[in-house]
Amino acid sequence: MSEPGNRLALYDDLIRRFASAIRGAQLYAPNHPLIARNLEALLDTLGHLHASHPSLVIGVVGDEIIVADTPLPKAAAGLGELIRRLQTGGIERITIDQGVTVKELMAFMTAVGSLGPRAAGREPVDLPSLP
Repeated sequence: MSEPGNRLALYDDLIRRFASAIRGAQLYAPNHPLIARNLEALLDTLGHLHASHPSLVIGVVGDEIIVADTPLPKAAAGLGELIRRLQTGGIERITIDQGVTVKELMAFMTAVGSLGPRAAGREPVDLPSLP
């Protein structure tokens, strides 16, 4: 596979694993084995990408997902729930730096997983302050 094609496949894999980790954090208790598997798979993909990008940026622009300045139209087609959840939380851009820990990812995924439509009188969720 060509390098650009390989890069796009890794970006697509990153977004799918990112969405799975958030869904898992939303549906299961933090100590559930599926949570650990999702985070390990996400960290594995991040490791491959961090070899050439010390910082990865995931962005949401309208109904599109962007990874490292590359739009992923195929990914956005199946990830409407993720896009809505991020937009509901006011999240437009996420930067994941090399060296991110499982604990940091878990805190972030749990916070994003708890985002939902804001009902009247419901306080917005505070996202954790992470390095």
